[in-house]
Amino acid sequence: MRKIAALLCCLCMGIVAFSDAARADLAQDILELTGARTKIVWVHCVQGRPKGWDAVTADYELKGFDTDEGTARVILPGPAC
Repeated sequence: MRKIAALLCCLCMGIVAFSDAARADLAQDILELTGARTKIVWVHCVQGRPKGWDAVTADYELKGFDTDEGTARVILPGPAC
């Protein structure tokens, strides 16, 4: 359970800042944990301060991580900066 929490924390804290090797390692760790291709999706606050778990405003963007791609990407962009 601790490994799952650590992996999710790495994703939500900004996997885009990791090097290519670190992202590949993370993708491999997730594959070992789940046993198959895995897609993880979360909301990311891009404007203002996070307002709790209510992420239905334009202050957020939808991000995702796919173990086949090995990188995080924006699925649904939030507001322009």
